[in-house]
Amino acid sequence: KYKGSAVDIWAMGVVLYIMVSSYVPFPSPDRIRSLRWDWPPGMVVSESLTKLLLSIFKPSSTRATMDMLLINEWG
Repeated sequence: KYKGSAVDIWAMGVVLYIMVSSYVPFPSPDRIRSLRWDWPPGMVVSESLTKLLLSIFKPSSTRATMDMLLINEWG
């Protein structure tokens, strides 16, 4: 079943990660399935940005909504 806004939010998280780090957050399908991601070695980012992406890169049933993202301290 298509979950429009949840999919759009996931895609936005991927784009944001790439814009900030110049890398993809999930370099393999296994990492997507296990939701394992991290910042590139040596990269320092704010805690609020990491929290934002943690709220996005989760299963669709618990993923942040657009309303939640709009009140995030990073945004």
